[in-house]
Amino acid sequence: MAEAAAAAANRARGGRLDREFRGVSLVGPGDRTVTRITSFRSTDLAPDSAYQYRVAAVRGGKRSALSAVLTVNTKAPPVSAARWQGRWTVDIRITKGAEALRGQGPKGWTEAWQASPQCPTGPCTVRLTGELNRKAFKATLTRAGAVYTGTTTANVFPCGKPADSVPIRSTLTIQVTVATAQSVNRAWLAGTWTGRMTISSPYTSTSTFYCNAFRLTTAISASF
Repeated sequence: MAEAAAAAANRARGGRLDREFRGVSLVGPGDRTVTRITSFRSTDLAPDSAYQYRVAAVRGGKRSALSAVLTVNTKAPPVSAARWQGRWTVDIRITKGAEALRGQGPKGWTEAWQASPQCPTGPCTVRLTGELNRKAFKATLTRAGAVYTGTTTANVFPCGKPADSVPIRSTLTIQVTVATAQSVNRAWLAGTWTGRMTISSPYTSTSTFYCNAFRLTTAISASF
């Protein structure tokens, strides 16, 4: 009886993962020794990663020298196949309508957003939670390829001074496009994304003050 042993090394993302596959049988029907094996299937590999293989023959307690290294690269799936998930630090910059904001407040923000896919694996509809102007919002974004879109309402720009403000139910329309992807722990994940968000706020008034309707357009982006 003869057996083969193969070792594989994964150098994805600067790391190294060593594996050894033992007991690849070279015995044919009727216990006839097969003198040659022409293929070997390795599963559960990371996408867009380099693997190296070496082979040795083992028989009668003796093992041959390892063969020369064979390097194999797994294919990179399309960006549209990347799973958009996790916590992101999002850069938000007003590109139109900033004059509607009172005072000398910021014309942009850096906020924390969390993308939670509504499926166990792969890309799908995402539940997005985060902040804008330090005010929380939630939205459901549906997927079409690498593009995610959704609309929600939230009180992100209250009307009036902080001490006596009233909420404004602004409409947030969000579009995110995954720009790059990468292999992380054998999963194909979004690496960077860009998009836009528009905020439409209605006219709001109280017995003592009012706030005009306004519309903001923002550019949004984040990287892994």
